[in-house]
Amino acid sequence: MSKKIFSALLGILCLGAAAANVPIVENGQARAVIVRGNTGRACEMAVRELHKAILECSGADLQIVDADKLQSVDPKMTRLIVGNCKYATEAGFGHETMKDEENVVAVKGRDVFFNGRNWDKPKLRVYGAPQPPVNDIDPRRFSPAELFAVTEFMDRVLGVRILWPGESGRYYPKHSNISLPDNYVFRTQPKYEYRHPWYRPGKDTLAVTEYLLMHRQCARIRLAFQDRVFMYWNKYQKDHPEIFAKNPKGETAYWEKPGYAKFCMSNPGTADFLMERWRESGKPDITPLLIPTDGKGDCCCPECRKLDPPEIQNASAEDIWLGKVQVTGRYVDFWNKMLSRMQKENPKARACIFGYDAYRNFPEGKKLIPGFLVGVVPGFNIFNVKEYNIMKQWTRSGGVLFLRPNWQHVGYCLPYMPLKPMEKYIRTAEASGIVGYELDRLVKHWALDGFTNYAYIRLLNRSDLTMEDIKKEFASAFGKGAPEIVKYLNYWEQHTYKIFGSKNGEFTDGLGDGLLKQELAKHKWIRNGPMFWLMDAWPFLYSEEYLKPAEAFLVEAEKLIGKEDPKALERVQFLRGGLEYVRQNTVCMNLYWKKPTGRTAEYLAERKKMLSLRKKLSEIGAVDWIFATEMEFGLKLRTVPATSKGGWPKIPKNYKDPNALQ
Repeated sequence: MSKKIFSALLGILCLGAAAANVPIVENGQARAVIVRGNTGRACEMAVRELHKAILECSGADLQIVDADKLQSVDPKMTRLIVGNCKYATEAGFGHETMKDEENVVAVKGRDVFFNGRNWDKPKLRVYGAPQPPVNDIDPRRFSPAELFAVTEFMDRVLGVRILWPGESGRYYPKHSNISLPDNYVFRTQPKYEYRHPWYRPGKDTLAVTEYLLMHRQCARIRLAFQDRVFMYWNKYQKDHPEIFAKNPKGETAYWEKPGYAKFCMSNPGTADFLMERWRESGKPDITPLLIPTDGKGDCCCPECRKLDPPEIQNASAEDIWLGKVQVTGRYVDFWNKMLSRMQKENPKARACIFGYDAYRNFPEGKKLIPGFLVGVVPGFNIFNVKEYNIMKQWTRSGGVLFLRPNWQHVGYCLPYMPLKPMEKYIRTAEASGIVGYELDRLVKHWALDGFTNYAYIRLLNRSDLTMEDIKKEFASAFGKGAPEIVKYLNYWEQHTYKIFGSKNGEFTDGLGDGLLKQELAKHKWIRNGPMFWLMDAWPFLYSEEYLKPAEAFLVEAEKLIGKEDPKALERVQFLRGGLEYVRQNTVCMNLYWKKPTGRTAEYLAERKKMLSLRKKLSEIGAVDWIFATEMEFGLKLRTVPATSKGGWPKIPKNYKDPNALQ
């Protein structure tokens, strides 16, 4: 029996009035009490979420008692025992029976156990001083498996949906009866060891953290996927220029900025230098020291060129420097040499690396020695069929693979939904044996990217779900407006395919003959590259011509909902706020191009409206103020006015304060 059919049957058994044997709620009345098994933070969270879910779904306010008061509970009541305690151990569902992050929902007699083996102590020494946790439930440091038992119950039995952070994103379907079959046991462990959608902390950090925990986005291992080369450039370049990359002129240099500095791998001093840095940090079990930086700028010196295979030794130094040639071979040899040295001093030593940029194609005939944790980074253009080949290449590398996509950078704050390619690639990665993922990044424009974020996480969490399943469950939170929400999601999905010239999400090698290619031909000033395509062509690809049909679906959803479901109505208005934000940005960009300096009175007035709307929407979590501001200055979007002399302004030091830019 498939997982999907099993889950459907389970839902019938658990929510039907007559089929189940262990009642929790009957006709809206409490038939159970919640027992707090311990006072740990994971258990406290689990108790709180279980109580809230049952109350919101059924109206039944279940009593909460501590485990030491269990004997005082009315024997006629079902006992929902949450967390590890002696009763869970006696019943055979204690921590000693579980692996890290494993969790269980189990019925035994009149008791229902919700337990899991939390992971809250780093088992490995990681390079350098760890980043301080963003709060005391930071999912990078704390995996509350006791809570996971409850969230699995909420997901699979109650049908609770967590669409985005905050109360408006929580949907609790109504049930007059809640129960579980006699002797029911559901035991699971998150499939992936590392589940981390990267995000930038802000005022919304607690809400985002809770969202990630409810979606079980944690880990049972520690990784270190941060490159360090640029730090060494700033500190050591003057005293040790010989260890850094040489440009085509033979000069010690970096491409474009210090953040792209790279090493000269042929210089013996480079390996010695990195070993010293590794020893200084305590010879950690996991190190990011071998991760190259992003961008171009690999070493062009004659000795490094000798490290490359014969087929690319004739490539020009300029092509090497500009990243037009894959030099993964020299990296593999260097990585193997370095990790071998580390493992002689610490047999547990492992190294994190990336498959990215000019070192993203794994070469034939090469192999990594055991101990590498590889973040495979698909390119920005998810429609490019070559991306599949890259994942397949790394499956024969010998490394332990993690998926680390950059796809979300393309959409910025636009309704960008390449859903079929995304599903296909994730399932390909799954079949390739990845053991975890780090999404770069979780774009917190929830009114626009919220569904894409939700779909990412659900696809990775639940192998039994298809994208169409996920659309329907997301839309279910909109009550009678659900059919229009599915149409709304389908509309933006199809629009994304029209932009990139991809028919129904089928892959193309390049842009095809879509709207984007047409706009690139019309407007020569549109910068060519995945980070800029949608940003520069925004006023054409997301003009009123395309916004109006999308908004019509939301207007119709509001009509269908009426006044009887205010929470569903609030969710529709949340999405409409996102569209209005896109519209106001489009107005600004169109005005900018009427006068290249973008400083007309009309432009400045409309920009002020846009900033006011951004501030308003950021307060409810619909738009991320900090990320939006960083991106518009960093990517030179036309929502930022040029200086009086027509130059590009620097981002204000106080940009994180919405009031400062009004």
